[in-house]
Amino acid sequence: MLPNFTSSPQVIQQSPVSIVIAAKNEANQLKKKLGAILQQQKITTEVIVIDDHSTDETFQVLQEFQKKYTHLRIYQLQDFTTKSSKKIALTKAIELAKYEVLLFTDADCQPVSQLWAYHMLQTLHLHSKNQIVLGFGGFKKKPNFLNRLQNFETLQTAIQYFSASLWNIPYMGVGRNLMYKKSVFLENQGFEKHLDLKSGDDDLFIQDVANSYNTQVGLHLDSFTISSHASSWKSWFRQKRRHVTTANKYSIWHKLLLGFSFLMKFVFWIGFLVLLFTSFWTTSLFMFSVVMTTEILIQKSIFKHFNEERLILGYPIYNFCLVMFQFCIFSINLFSTPKHWS
Repeated sequence: MLPNFTSSPQVIQQSPVSIVIAAKNEANQLKKKLGAILQQQKITTEVIVIDDHSTDETFQVLQEFQKKYTHLRIYQLQDFTTKSSKKIALTKAIELAKYEVLLFTDADCQPVSQLWAYHMLQTLHLHSKNQIVLGFGGFKKKPNFLNRLQNFETLQTAIQYFSASLWNIPYMGVGRNLMYKKSVFLENQGFEKHLDLKSGDDDLFIQDVANSYNTQVGLHLDSFTISSHASSWKSWFRQKRRHVTTANKYSIWHKLLLGFSFLMKFVFWIGFLVLLFTSFWTTSLFMFSVVMTTEILIQKSIFKHFNEERLILGYPIYNFCLVMFQFCIFSINLFSTPKHWS
């Protein structure tokens, strides 16, 4: 169920927002996506884009946008003696931000609406204690299996971290769509606790600062962002390997919850496949039907709300492929370290 949006429009309009983006070699994406971010309506915004040591025309593209949009502020990191890091770029952007409310997204993301920032801010103002809003960042829809599986994985992940927040145990957000107050960042020394790690500017930071009373989830359809999906299995696999490297820094409680959730899914599928080739195959099929039907019925309204009804029909297939895909990632990451934003 959607939250009851009762915030005063006047209060929201009087709360300006600094939209923050760290871009590295994103000239082509910025040409396509930045305009939609710069054209947000109903509230005052500034857009801060940090060029993180790009070697393409990223900064030149930003300079062209700045000629048209006076509320665009750009900065170029050029100190090549310092190892590049997205966290350094984001920290610089936050230092430059004029406003208390910060809204983060990526250079390859585009809001679904010109009211994206407005609705994220509206969610923040649902309660005076709110300091953080966890948003949803999906992927563009394409008529191929890889894209469907990526969207399925993204939605399942969102269900997990949204549910955890609603159960008062928030543990992560996604940098594609995340809002928090500048004072929260400064009071918690920013990314200092995990500055040595390339990842974690979203999930680990949220673990540091989120609690049972200061975090909301952005469920309004106009508060979503959309990204370009990985174009190949190889690039998606590499991307997900990077994302899970921060998992060992999660709290013991969150590790147990997430680990148990994955273990149950893995055991279910292995058990089903093994029993399918035994004399218990009818029981196996019956239990499979009960579990899958139950999960689909529970999640059907969620898929509908996120405009992903197309995934319901192939739910068992996507579920199985995702579990096996994640198992491969966890296994390979035990023996090698993936490359990060560099």
